[in-house]
Amino acid sequence: MAEAVSEEFWNAFCDTASMEVQCGCGVLYFASGDGDWNPGEKERLQKLAAKEPKKYVDNVDFTRRIDIAGTTFVAGCPCLEERLTRYEAFVWGNRHMIASYLTARTNREFEEAKWNREGAYEVVKAGDLEAAKRVIESLRGNVADLEKRLDAK
Repeated sequence: MAEAVSEEFWNAFCDTASMEVQCGCGVLYFASGDGDWNPGEKERLQKLAAKEPKKYVDNVDFTRRIDIAGTTFVAGCPCLEERLTRYEAFVWGNRHMIASYLTARTNREFEEAKWNREGAYEVVKAGDLEAAKRVIESLRGNVADLEKRLDAK
């Protein structure tokens, strides 16, 4: 049996807690405690949980989750040991390569941002309208690229 997912992994990758979330394995978790439920929705889920306790689970409190590669993993779900632990093992096992990648990527992003800032400043200072237009287009391209990356997440 695999080790449990570490608290460090949860803290790094868990970006949300929900009142209702379906785990990638198909089990629906819901928080019947305080929350802004539509009329009758909480009661409907509680009845389903009473009928099919392996398919519907009342966590009472908000449910922590991690979304990785299009799959949702819910805290406390039995599937974690066999599914999510593989991701943590991959990250930990490749931590040196991942750290190297993150360092290189951060440095590149920083240099691009620095060039854009310095280039814009020099163009404005020189009063070169055509160069200013090129820098502005470059900045727009960088912003569009960043927006695409964020939308992809």
